[in-house]
Amino acid sequence: MKGNLTTKNITYYLSGGGDDIYRVLAPLENVVKGKVAYMVIATEVFSNNLLENILSHKNEFIDYLEKHNSESVEYITKENIEEIINCDTLIISGGNTKYLIKTLAQNNFYDVVQKSKLKIIAGISAGAIALARVGVGESESGLVEHHGFGLVDIDVVPHSDEERRKKYPQYVQIAEYEWVRVRNGKIDHDIL
Repeated sequence: MKGNLTTKNITYYLSGGGDDIYRVLAPLENVVKGKVAYMVIATEVFSNNLLENILSHKNEFIDYLEKHNSESVEYITKENIEEIINCDTLIISGGNTKYLIKTLAQNNFYDVVQKSKLKIIAGISAGAIALARVGVGESESGLVEHHGFGLVDIDVVPHSDEERRKKYPQYVQIAEYEWVRVRNGKIDHDIL
């Protein structure tokens, strides 16, 4: 949508997601520092078990982040997206990719990130797709490509499996519970 913010010196972490949100996020313990923004916009339109779990354990999860090298944690929704400006780390949860990208665009996400002091941005599943140029997600009709913000100059496939690897071999494949780091244009797989 907008393009790469390489001049900002942001390190990006992209995850394939997974049903156990604590298992997904545990590898970030040694990465997340300072003031953290935890964004759950993509969960606002879903009611499946994973997203109910994220929302119902929101306070526990925020406490978890604060205990692991975080100064404080801001809970981010579409109503307070500008709060990420003063944060050091942004974690974008998974959920409905189409809704997430649309809502972020409507709330000037790219411009807010550009004005921010963020050093780390982590995207989980739909969050990873939103950060990439293009990402493959699921819809009622099967796999679909979504155009993200292009903050990371790659195309991604979260929840990678055999079918997705065969259909999208040119994309960066990220399995569930795996993390990929993108720093200075270099991609490192399974680094956490």
